Amino acid sequence: GELTLKGVSVPIELPFDLNIEGSHAVMTGRVDLNRTLWNVGAAPWDTDEWVSREVKLDLQITANRAQ
Repeated sequence: GELTLKGVSVPIELPFDLNIEGSHAVMTGRVDLNRTLWNVGAAPWDTDEWVSREVKLDLQITANRAQ
């Protein structure tokens, strides 16, 4: 899919695990992103001297089926 931040869309792959038990589902995933692709941390933060360019994004989404 595409992740849009600050008006910039970049295609990403989000590997995930899906666990479904009865009417309860939990999706977990992790992706490493380069923040500069979305212009996050513009000058003087566009280097990795103080803040890493790589950002680890951990997701957990829980859903329950309506009964």
